[in-house]
Amino acid sequence: MAEEFNVEALVAKAQTGNPDAQYRLSALLMGEQQSDAALSWLRKAAANNHSDARFTLANFYMSGQMVPRDTKRAAEMIIQLHEGGYGAAGQMLSAMLASGYCVERDWSAALDILLLYADLGRIGALREVALLLILSGKDDALSHDLLMAAATRGDIHSAMVLSHRHTLGDKRVDAALAAFWCERAKEMGHPGALKYSALIDADAQADTPNITDIPLLNLAKLKKLLAKESGKALPKQNTLFDRPTVKSFKGLVPIEICHHLIGMTAPGMLVASVFNPQTGAQQADPQKNCMQRIFLPMEMDLTSHVICARMAACAGMTSPHSEYLQIFMYQPGQVFVPHLDGFEGTPESNPDLHRGGQRLKSVFLYLNDDYEGGETHFCVMNEKIKGSVGEAIVIYNTLEDGTLDDQSVHEAFPTLDSAKWIASLYLREKPFVY
Repeated sequence: MAEEFNVEALVAKAQTGNPDAQYRLSALLMGEQQSDAALSWLRKAAANNHSDARFTLANFYMSGQMVPRDTKRAAEMIIQLHEGGYGAAGQMLSAMLASGYCVERDWSAALDILLLYADLGRIGALREVALLLILSGKDDALSHDLLMAAATRGDIHSAMVLSHRHTLGDKRVDAALAAFWCERAKEMGHPGALKYSALIDADAQADTPNITDIPLLNLAKLKKLLAKESGKALPKQNTLFDRPTVKSFKGLVPIEICHHLIGMTAPGMLVASVFNPQTGAQQADPQKNCMQRIFLPMEMDLTSHVICARMAACAGMTSPHSEYLQIFMYQPGQVFVPHLDGFEGTPESNPDLHRGGQRLKSVFLYLNDDYEGGETHFCVMNEKIKGSVGEAIVIYNTLEDGTLDDQSVHEAFPTLDSAKWIASLYLREKPFVY
């Protein structure tokens, strides 16, 4: 029988100055919507060098939740925690350095942190280095070994990348092992588990897989391989339409990375929303009724950062000009009504223009293509397109003089049978203000 939780004992212990009790009490009070008391105990725990409390408080300073927003203070706290060996802070700092959020943009320093954690054998870092190698198109044997090391240590995302590779013909992963991982992924609600399982011609092995060795890492070589933020060279571009200008880049992102992004994103999907510049809050999007995940800079990993850099490069631009990465999932019947991606009005009449100017270009990356319908329809021309998995489509929202191209009005048709997954990135004329 579980031991009964004693709130009075927790309060008494917190009052003696025990930082763990202070942090637990703060979490309890936060759950009961007692924000002031929760913040007070959180500050006390943080002052007593409780790492989880300091990390939570740093996140509050970063977002402005419960405390006045102070990104400088947040960054200082995250850096101190990283230097003290707090893994979650290092992961966040790596993402901040890659995006230039709260700190100076530094891809090389972001890579150093990731490679340090991989060298220490941290599972998430092993997976991420493997995915970056896949995006760079280099050292497939090492990426496989890194994924195996992470998967056999319990990382279901690495396991599903390997299972997917098996369904594509990669026989380095035994069919029974892939089936075993798919059964575990079904229990966790991974969106690819049923699909992969149906393609694997074997029963799941009964035993937990043996843990494989972590490969020795040549950090200097890896850093050289991954030095380019946007990975390997872009595929050949194809101009689909001249007015509005629409270009295509087939195979921009490997299929296993697209499916991995779906798997990582699915648990955090919410009803589509938009930013209200008057209130500073998100509100229901009146134009689309799909599900959406918006990645804030500190939530991204280096894999998603490279994907964004590749998408921006397709538009002839760089990551500082990009808004947040957004992932959309359209169930059958869900639509995005006819719209312009660019902003109408002037900076005086439209606050959306204050955060980096006009949206010059939109980039869509197709994460799957196994659905009927779901085309992007260009309303003025009455033309529609449907990209293949891993393909990026670039829409030019403005004309050469900077005015909105009214012929770029487009909409998303509903799918007829299954879900459509797509990543979108909007590029501003100036660096985007987070």
